Amino acid sequence: MLCTIGLNIYPLASTAPHGWGFFYHSKKTLISLRKKTALFASQKSFLLHRRRNPHIILRPKIDTDHFLCDHEYPRFMEAIELNILSPLQEEWVAPLLSNPSKATHLIFRILGPYFQQQYSSQPILHSAPKTFIHGNPHIDNYVRTFHGAGMVDFDRSRIGPYCWDLIRILSSLQICGKKKLKQLPPSVWKYVYKGYKNGFLHTEILYTEPSFLHQLRPKEGQLSTQKYLLSKKKWAKKLHSHSVSIDDPTIRIFLQLFLQSRKEEKLLKYFHLHTAARCDGSLGKEHILLLLKPNKNKQSRDSILLDIKETYQEEDTELFHNPADHHGLRMIRASNLYAPNIEQRLGYFTHDQIQYWGREVPSFNAKIKFLLKKQEQEELGYSVASQLGRGHRIALESKPKKLLKHLKTHKDVILLLAQQMTADVLSIQEDLRKKYQ
Repeated sequence: MLCTIGLNIYPLASTAPHGWGFFYHSKKTLISLRKKTALFASQKSFLLHRRRNPHIILRPKIDTDHFLCDHEYPRFMEAIELNILSPLQEEWVAPLLSNPSKATHLIFRILGPYFQQQYSSQPILHSAPKTFIHGNPHIDNYVRTFHGAGMVDFDRSRIGPYCWDLIRILSSLQICGKKKLKQLPPSVWKYVYKGYKNGFLHTEILYTEPSFLHQLRPKEGQLSTQKYLLSKKKWAKKLHSHSVSIDDPTIRIFLQLFLQSRKEEKLLKYFHLHTAARCDGSLGKEHILLLLKPNKNKQSRDSILLDIKETYQEEDTELFHNPADHHGLRMIRASNLYAPNIEQRLGYFTHDQIQYWGREVPSFNAKIKFLLKKQEQEELGYSVASQLGRGHRIALESKPKKLLKHLKTHKDVILLLAQQMTADVLSIQEDLRKKYQ
């Protein structure tokens, strides 16, 4: 297996023993990391492993003495309103109530902006250093493609308190646990905490990948875009079932503006627009799908499936605001921070005063569709947190030591808020279940 970073290609190991994470980095990093043995269990284990596997780094041991134990935590906010989902949102959730895990996470996703507003009164969010946050890191946004693994979907990215990302991912990890516990297992927060600090302190590491995801291999229908279209999975299915005329002037304008934003107008010398579709995404936003197929004299090229959608344009608040002139640019900047090279062919444009963002749909886009064991929660938590820490450090608006001090001082409160958010989601779900019984 090969990993491409910039213009350099490095071989990667394909398997790893239980509990190891996979770290991907640049050539310079490979040299510098040989000197950084403090991250690992011992200098001896580090050197032995580096000698056998020069492209894999052991996940560090965690000191567990200074974390909260698993016990009942007091609520320190007013009770959340139960009847807060719109009728349309209730329609989305109702069919999933027979599958509690899916329903819980969908409610969690839908109410992201509501929780942001509800929790804004918390002193920790006002005292926390600000950076360019992902905004909505959760399990369903974590993907593995041919280009790497990481958190995608940057609709909610903006400048805000760093700890909001940690609260969201901790709550998501608890919701997706195989064992339904009132509290997140303490060891999961320990790995999230350690992963965040390591990513924050070592930004040269581009991303890490849990071992249970690294073992996934693409299926036949995921090897190329052309094969993905034949499989009729997700976006390929929507392309065929919601097709519109390619001669629609709006479709032509969207394609032209998208390619102009990328300075890629010459692409139409080698490809032609074959199929177009307009459909809704998972949370109701309209998506425009454009399939470009190679011209007859360029049949060796793979097809290109573009996904263009209207951006979310939430109002700025005291704690959260948009740092860019265009929301599409905001999302591209977030992609470069939190999932470098994972999302391909990114572009943006404005049409009729509406802002749009687009990308190329990957043929191989593996997501986590199962409930996680505690060890898998730990591995995934470490991986996601290390990427969040890296992104937060690069975009940080204050001194790094200030953030680390704040994190150390408030780590218990971050966990409390995450678990409280989970409890709020479960309360809303239970209220809906009674309503639709």
